[in-house]
Amino acid sequence: MINIKRYIFEKLFHPQVAIINRPGFILSKTSRRYGHHASIKRQIFYFEDIVSKLQIETINIIGQKEASRLWYLIGKDVGYRYLLMGSGKKPPYFLLDQILQYIVTNLNGAGLTFAKEIIFEKNDVFIFKGNNNLVCRQSSLGDNFAGFAAGIISFLLGKNVEAKCYCKCPNNCKIIVDPSHTITYIVDAEKLKPIKNYASLNTPTTNENYDFPAFSKLIAFDKIAIQKEGVFYLDKLVIIPYEIGISGIINQKYDEFGLSKFIGTVTKEISEKTWNQIKIQSNDKKQNLKFLFNTLTALGWGIFRHKFEDDIIELTIKSYPISRFSFNFEIYQLNGFINSALDNKYEIIKIDTNESNKSIKIRFKPLKDSS
Repeated sequence: MINIKRYIFEKLFHPQVAIINRPGFILSKTSRRYGHHASIKRQIFYFEDIVSKLQIETINIIGQKEASRLWYLIGKDVGYRYLLMGSGKKPPYFLLDQILQYIVTNLNGAGLTFAKEIIFEKNDVFIFKGNNNLVCRQSSLGDNFAGFAAGIISFLLGKNVEAKCYCKCPNNCKIIVDPSHTITYIVDAEKLKPIKNYASLNTPTTNENYDFPAFSKLIAFDKIAIQKEGVFYLDKLVIIPYEIGISGIINQKYDEFGLSKFIGTVTKEISEKTWNQIKIQSNDKKQNLKFLFNTLTALGWGIFRHKFEDDIIELTIKSYPISRFSFNFEIYQLNGFINSALDNKYEIIKIDTNESNKSIKIRFKPLKDSS
């Protein structure tokens, strides 16, 4: 006998397809038969260490309570946007369990294992259980995933709900979504929607064979390892795929908490230490930067080209990730990566964006007191 719910669900959602063979791009595509065209998400890979250590440093500066609140709000925006990137419309209630299982299966496949099990209770109460979830296994801060759960459930129910986190990472994590919770943060859906030209700005437009590696080549040449539960490793460091709007949400929320300078300084420092763990050891500046920029190209950050003008580095990123949010979080990381690659301290002196040409140009110069 046909399972009607599964039949309807499969008519709505076809399997997700990843496009990883184009330098500078990583795309996921979910095709639809019912009422909407295929949805496209552009993703880039970040190092787990950068996100988790940013959380730890944030706790050190503003305390556990405020850091938990900050990352809960980030998570809720991210969760709501996650579903806005699809149809943008609330699905039928009777498909809720199928859709939730679909979502968490995809997340589990990328190492986000805070929801290995979902318990459906009465009165729209949902319990997510998991363990060893990326990021919070290092920082012990699970509130961003509680926020994420609240965001997706709020979208699916068509009403605001909140969640509470009872996580003792990495051993276990329990998140309860319950309409009776009173945290009360209502997301602004209009400010989270993808821009209208999101797909055209973030998909390759030609078949030009750039002389750069794609993510598929890193896998083919064993530069990327995929371990248990779908966790990706670049060398010895874990990398996580994020939809390109997530970094902008992180940066925006830090701005709202008065932490604009903090996130820039700390992210740069953490990124420098992170790249120190995998950089090549060479006295050739050009080779060091080539390795860095080729790696970031393969991780979906766009096509990198650079040149030196005396001590000035002029970096152009063609087809960089474009969303309604800023690119600042990536720029902070780039600054740290370059500091590491060249064993020097650099500062940004100019940023020019050209959205119509899908490019951003960043100029760096050495700090006067750096050696």
